[in-house]
Amino acid sequence: MSLSDVRRYIGRYELAERIGKGGMGQVWAARDPELGRHVAIKLIHPRDDATRTDTEARIARFRREAQVMARLAHPGVPQIYDIVRDPVRGEDLYIVMQRLYGSTLRDICAAFAPLPISWTACLGVHLCSVLTHTGSVPLVHRDLKPANIMVTDEGLAMVLDFGIAALLDGDQSTLTPAGSTPGTPKYMSPEQIQAGEVTPRSDLYALGCVLYELLVGEPPFNQDHAHAVQFHHVYEPPVPVQARRPEVGDELNLLIHDLLAKHPEDRPASAQEVLARLARFLPRGETAAAEGWPRGLRILLHPGPAWFTTPTTTNDAPTLHQDRLQQADTLFDGGEYARAYTLYQEHLTELADRGVGESKEVLRLRGQLAYCMTKLGEVTQALETYEHVLKAAEILPPDDPFLLATRRRHGLLLHSTGRLVEAFHVLVALHRDLLQHLGTESPETARVRDALNRLRRQLRSGRQQP
Repeated sequence: MSLSDVRRYIGRYELAERIGKGGMGQVWAARDPELGRHVAIKLIHPRDDATRTDTEARIARFRREAQVMARLAHPGVPQIYDIVRDPVRGEDLYIVMQRLYGSTLRDICAAFAPLPISWTACLGVHLCSVLTHTGSVPLVHRDLKPANIMVTDEGLAMVLDFGIAALLDGDQSTLTPAGSTPGTPKYMSPEQIQAGEVTPRSDLYALGCVLYELLVGEPPFNQDHAHAVQFHHVYEPPVPVQARRPEVGDELNLLIHDLLAKHPEDRPASAQEVLARLARFLPRGETAAAEGWPRGLRILLHPGPAWFTTPTTTNDAPTLHQDRLQQADTLFDGGEYARAYTLYQEHLTELADRGVGESKEVLRLRGQLAYCMTKLGEVTQALETYEHVLKAAEILPPDDPFLLATRRRHGLLLHSTGRLVEAFHVLVALHRDLLQHLGTESPETARVRDALNRLRRQLRSGRQQP
């Protein structure tokens, strides 16, 4: 479906490009002009051959996803902002949610698996923090897999797609069509496959499958046919991780073995227990270089003490200052640069106090600060900050969107301050990389190309040679 097939606006939300598509619907980038922030909108259209009963069931499941996610106050679950039913086409439903930037774990596995043990442990702790919280709701995701996990630019692992999640305090059975088994075969627990009772320990089995894949490069059972995979989940033991990757060691091998136990009662009692067992494998440093992580592998936020805290009965959860950061981003998008600057600086100071080094999150904050400085007239300080960010950005892949945008802002600021030759060289190198990574038709490439054309005219008129 192209953008022309849908309205440009859904309510007050202005649609941009489609950024995802799955069994339950599509996800579009959008903007909320009233609040001045970028959002994602998940929408669902009924199938042409669907009966009214089918359509209502799909809408019920979609609405449940929004209600479930709205109950989850955790930084590892995307925030829900709004839910809208189309006033004209009543069968169309829209969920307005937090816009995420990053890579799915599926893409990371495809590029880097097998993953470093310390990175895998860090990712596992992020997921256990989410599962500790969802288990207190109580909630079972039922489809935890690499495609439903994103590592954001800020270094957080986010658990996506609660569309088939089962709330354990009510009517989950009504949302599953007769004869179907929700989940993905390669990551399903034996009790799911056998249509038994699902519990938080069912998600721990899926977590074991994910960690196994990160460490080995493929899930524990990877047969060609779904029925064969399901048979192995129920009846066959997996090859031990240590047998396929000896450096994993006895303790981590035992943890994966326990997570993949056929019977739920033989698995760890809770995600909190798994989190504690993973803790000894966490990276010692805050940067990829300290642990020898591959260049280009996304950096994960190093877990602090709050990650190890069990949620209270009021469903409070560690926020990692996400509310403040989201407020700063909203102010930034709305052009309130002085207020955004203050919040970004506070967050950066707290990260420094916690000993966080030049992580992706820190670099992004510095980049935002530099742009705020530019808008506030602190041009010299902004240039120094951009140069610091770009020097430290060796930890990022060359096609990282943040890195490319920062290079453009740096070049344009050099241009605006009259340092034309320096700006020309910066933007020429950037334009070459944009052509390689984004192509000639990309809006980002076009912006840099236009800036270069203006520079060339100025340089010619001023008789300066780059």
